[in-house]
Amino acid sequence: MAITGRKIRKLLFLVAGAGLLLTGAQAPGELLVEENLSGDMAVVTGKAPNCIIITSHSLNVPSKYLLHSDHARFIDIDGKVRNIKQLKVPCIAKIKFYHNETTPDAELRSLTVTKYDDGASSAYTMPEPFVRQPE
Repeated sequence: MAITGRKIRKLLFLVAGAGLLLTGAQAPGELLVEENLSGDMAVVTGKAPNCIIITSHSLNVPSKYLLHSDHARFIDIDGKVRNIKQLKVPCIAKIKFYHNETTPDAELRSLTVTKYDDGASSAYTMPEPFVRQPE
């Protein structure tokens, strides 16, 4: 049986995959999910045209969805002001928000990125605006 370039590539792929499993390394896009943050920090795992989705935080918010308006500020890791379309997720960010006790979701005031995941992308994870369904 001859060893072809295709067989060598398959073998290298299998060896690399086994190496990741043995070392406990994670695939890009999953590195920040396990972070456990305190204070005003959160992992931003997703975004829609009208909200961000946060996890791994100790913020006193009623849900994982933070709605944002045109007045919300998105500050990139380099200190430049961006918009929601330019925000890359997943990332770790400092979050400032406002929550009126009569509404089910808090409003994002500002988000300052402190770290990006290796697989961060500016693509929307929810292409349609978030709408809370009646309970």
